[in-house]
Amino acid sequence: PTDVNLDPSSIKEYLEKDSLVELLRVKNGIFELYDYYYKFRKKTDLSIINNLVQEIKKSKPDMAGFSLTSNYDFAHFEYASDYTIEAINRIKKELDIPIIVMGQMMPTLGNLEQHIFNTLNIDYFLFDEGYMQLTPLVKRIESGKSPKDIQNIAYKEKGRIKSNFQKCSIDFNSLPAPDFSDFDLDLYFFPERILPINVSSLCYWKKCVFCAEIPSIGHNIMGEEKFMEIIDNYRNKFNTHFVEVQSTCPSPNQMIRYMELMDSEKIEDMFFALLSRFENLYAQKDIAKLFYRGGVRYVMWGLESGNQKILERMQKGINLKMVSKILSNFHQAGIKNMTYVIVGFPGET
Repeated sequence: PTDVNLDPSSIKEYLEKDSLVELLRVKNGIFELYDYYYKFRKKTDLSIINNLVQEIKKSKPDMAGFSLTSNYDFAHFEYASDYTIEAINRIKKELDIPIIVMGQMMPTLGNLEQHIFNTLNIDYFLFDEGYMQLTPLVKRIESGKSPKDIQNIAYKEKGRIKSNFQKCSIDFNSLPAPDFSDFDLDLYFFPERILPINVSSLCYWKKCVFCAEIPSIGHNIMGEEKFMEIIDNYRNKFNTHFVEVQSTCPSPNQMIRYMELMDSEKIEDMFFALLSRFENLYAQKDIAKLFYRGGVRYVMWGLESGNQKILERMQKGINLKMVSKILSNFHQAGIKNMTYVIVGFPGET
């Protein structure tokens, strides 16, 4: 494993699109070997880490930023984040530049700032997704000024850890459209280009007993005009026709408005996958047909259980009869369904 080097450009040159599934299986097997050597043999001299560090060093950065996308990464330091943590500490040691860490689920960490800074050799840590803090923080770093007036960051100053954690609201409509110009989108392990879009902050339901949503951010949504701007940008600037809606749970009314626009504009070359809750509105057959015309081809539903009593204990707010009708309607409309299920929820036998 210390000599393995996954070079997507050379691999994809010789593979047909339908062979990429097999390639992904090979890649997963390689990462299992990495895990074995890293976790159990305690070897850190792995190509997956060395290559990342060398690429960063070659660019001669003035600062570096890393994204760890869940509280699981920080609280337990397992799986893929191991490699990021090793790379972060090595970059700091070898380049001695400011290091910024951010990620989607950070506010659920509670008071783990001390733990984070003890484990990661970093200078700044952004709570929540970092949309609003990153630009002003970079300007402070460049000017040598303290970031003390920037909300929702933790940082080191004169050997002490300081934080400014406050509730915030994300205004999606004021944010610029995502820009992937610095990425070669053809080097990813997918048969087609796929780009993400985040159309809302968190889940609007927030009643499930296992909810791990960020308490500092309210449910905010992206307006239709901004949504269409981004979709047009993906089509024309990045030649991308597949989009994954990565929001935890966009509301039915929100998605219906998007799909109505896609349908009315006769945009027939954009296709979507999305996460969703089961809601009564989706039980209407014309809604499933509208989604198909709007480009939806794959929905990942948060079912969690096929037992009504367990669903009530979970406080999911859904009825299995409604679930069956929704799945049938979407299937008949030509949309693939996938359901998430929790096995072993307390109370199950």
